[in-house]
Amino acid sequence: MVKLDLKINSRVEVLYDNVVYKSLIQDIKKDEIIISIPVVDGIYLTINTRDEIEQYYYDNYNNIYKSKCKIIGRLVENNMSFYRLSIPYNIEKIQRRDYVRVNILNEISYISLKNLETSDLKKGLILDLSGGGARIKIKDKLVKDEIILISLSLERFNLNIKGKIRRAD
Repeated sequence: MVKLDLKINSRVEVLYDNVVYKSLIQDIKKDEIIISIPVVDGIYLTINTRDEIEQYYYDNYNNIYKSKCKIIGRLVENNMSFYRLSIPYNIEKIQRRDYVRVNILNEISYISLKNLETSDLKKGLILDLSGGGARIKIKDKLVKDEIILISLSLERFNLNIKGKIRRAD
């Protein structure tokens, strides 16, 4: 069963009549969620109590979840209107990538091309892998566009990969 990690100020997109409206989670209670009135291009979404809506939640880990909920009612505080929603149900994790990212934890050896003549292979970890790249954890501070060579052993295969650093955190 998929569980949502809902947080206040998390982004929510509400799909209603094939239009995507944007909102934020304002409060989370035991049996309801409070969101700001969803809006698109300055037009606010008007929906009735007991209507069912489809929504997309974005968590702090770049995951996207699709779910449904019912409108419990409206709430007005300090001249601001909010919708009260039921706890989400029919929750699905959504993959919006061109390539599926696969979690993997495996040791790698690597070397930067700029240090090719002066350094030995260093150790690191590969954390995930997709058709568009890999996320690795290493001690060195590499910079964007730096080229590295990676050696990776997977069960029956030894792979040597040449890659370009696209992002470093």
